[in-house]
Amino acid sequence: MLKKKDQDMKPAVKNKTVSFKGIKLNASSARLGFIYAELLGPPVSKKRGFR
Repeated sequence: MLKKKDQDMKPAVKNKTVSFKGIKLNASSARLGFIYAELLGPPVSKKRGFR
């Protein structure tokens, strides 16, 4: 049951990675990306597809 639950989860969520245009980033890199997005402003972050 637990194994099936893990398989149903998305790999990105399961491994705590963020898939960005096919590039997998680890949590720290993703956090840096979000910080840069906040510094650059909402228009840039929206254009690049940050959620």
